[in-house]
Amino acid sequence: MSNVFINLPVPVAPGIGPAVFVSGIAPQKSLVLEGPGGLLPAQTGANGVLVLETSQDGVMFAPLLTLNLLADPRIPPFTVVAAWMRVRRAAGFGGNVILGVAGESTTSNAYGIFAVPANGVGIPLDTSTLGVKKTVNVVGSYAGAVVIEGSADGGATYDPILTCDSGNSNVYVFSGVWQFMRVRRVGSDNSVPVVTIGGHPGGGGAAGVNSCLLCFGGDYYLSYEEPPIPFISYYANTVSDWYDIARWDYSLPVGGSASGLRIDVSLNTFNVDAVFNLIKNGVVTSQTVTVPAGLTGAFITAGVAASYAADDLLALMATSEYARIYSEIFFSAVTLYTIS
Repeated sequence: MSNVFINLPVPVAPGIGPAVFVSGIAPQKSLVLEGPGGLLPAQTGANGVLVLETSQDGVMFAPLLTLNLLADPRIPPFTVVAAWMRVRRAAGFGGNVILGVAGESTTSNAYGIFAVPANGVGIPLDTSTLGVKKTVNVVGSYAGAVVIEGSADGGATYDPILTCDSGNSNVYVFSGVWQFMRVRRVGSDNSVPVVTIGGHPGGGGAAGVNSCLLCFGGDYYLSYEEPPIPFISYYANTVSDWYDIARWDYSLPVGGSASGLRIDVSLNTFNVDAVFNLIKNGVVTSQTVTVPAGLTGAFITAGVAASYAADDLLALMATSEYARIYSEIFFSAVTLYTIS
């Protein structure tokens, strides 16, 4: 699959930017927030707060992420199924700020809208083709709770999946497969929010050889002096000197088995070989990739089997002797390949 990069227009003053169609991006996404020439947003004179909003119908939007333009611009990768995105500037002015969203290309995302009752239970929605990774948007003010229920026995019985009780618009991301889903209202005052769902059929079931269990895409670099990429952590000076601010743990959305790790390198000015280890829940695994000094391209460790569970926390670590080098290594993708 190829990677997709889309810029989301950022208003220069409080207000809402135009909606941008992003359904061609798979659920796992990366964000890049910067000014022209790679400047930090604050260096462009920008200040205030941005809210990234998502929608499955292009009309009703709910907030997903809040970004402070004066804070650290590094944003860990995240998972969401969305057809549309837009940027709301909640506060602040100025700066030529660029917000880009990136991920693997896909044509598999699918969407639906729930029948939401004022009270009681709504008509079920067939969700059998929506795959494992799902996102529910609840849009509008409401009282009580919006309970999402699922059935795996043809609609005979339903179990609660998640309870939305914030009373305001929100985005809920989760994993699971149900033949039918429905909305139950509890404690309502007859207010009726809009509830939509997005799913990614490509994310479920057993994966074939060289299919992607974890795909992290984007244009990011790792160096001693510069901010490390999300998903990358490393030792700063010695083995005992853990550089905590550089640590980004990625929560795996689905489980599976993997035969190896792949790193796609598009720029490499290291003057020694760089060895990277995949970390699972804080423990070094057998998934290791060596990137030879100065070389670019795809580097793969195959035939090293390891199992991963949903919600495992993964990170990538370079040993201290490489992290100390005042050079950079530029990653275009980090991928964990499945074998079953």
